[in-house]
Parts: sequence; C-alpha cells; structure tokens
Amino acid sequence: MALYLLPLGRLDEALREIDVALEIAPQSVRIIASAGWTHLYRRRYDLAAGSFRKALALDPGFGYAKAGLAIARA
Repeated sequence: MALYLLPLGRLDEALREIDVALEIAPQSVRIIASAGWTHLYRRRYDLAAGSFRKALALDPGFGYAKAGLAIARA
C-alpha cells in the first residue's frame, strides 16, 4: 500500500504503512527496501541508505535495494 501512496504525495501515510508492515514482518527484505524508497521520496537520504543497506545485508543480490542505494548515495 505504501508504494501506491508515494506518487500521490501522501508520504507520512506511506511511512506509517511501512512501520505497520515492519512490525508484522521485521525481516522482510522487500518491506525494508520499501522503507528506503519511502525515505527517498521524503528526501531523507541517510535514512534511505540505511534501509537499503539493511535490506542488502539480508539479501546481497536484491536489485531493488541496490538501485535505491545508488540513488540515495548520488
């Protein structure tokens, strides 16, 4: 749900959705990476990079997180 809210500019609502999802599945690589993308939209690049690094620590080949980390670092 959060990724649908981002393009609508509902960034705070998207972050709340991510927080709920992380409570349910704290080790989900997809949800952790989605948190990174949410932080990117909010222009919180350090938080985004941290989320992407955490996702990559769990799954080093996860391209969705690799791409996000490259953007956050740029």
